[in-house]
Amino acid sequence: MKKCYIICGGPEPCMNAEISEGAFIICADSGYDKALQAGIKPDLILGDFDSLENPLPDNIETMRSPAHKDDTDTMIAVEPHSTEDMTTLRSSAPAAEEQTIP
Repeated sequence: MKKCYIICGGPEPCMNAEISEGAFIICADSGYDKALQAGIKPDLILGDFDSLENPLPDNIETMRSPAHKDDTDTMIAVEPHSTEDMTTLRSSAPAAEEQTIP
C-alpha cells in the first residue's frame, strides 16, 4: 500500500515523523521549512509560498497556487490531483489522522 504524507505549516515540528519508505511526500507551503529541519526531501512542494522562509529548490517539483483562494495550501495538497495514486494519506497537522483514500 503506497502512502502519501503531507507536511503542513504551523508551529508543530515534524522532527519525529516516521515516514514509510517509498511514500510520496508533499509539503504545503511552509511545511517545506519543517521538512528541511527534519532532513526530509519531499516529492512535491505546493502553495502560494507566502509563509515560506527558505528558497524553493530547483530539483523538486513545485506547484504555485494563487495567494487569494478559497482553500488553504493544506487543502490543496489533499485534493485528488495531488494524491491520485495514493491509498493512504497522513498529515503532519496535529489533529489529523491517517485516512484511506477511496
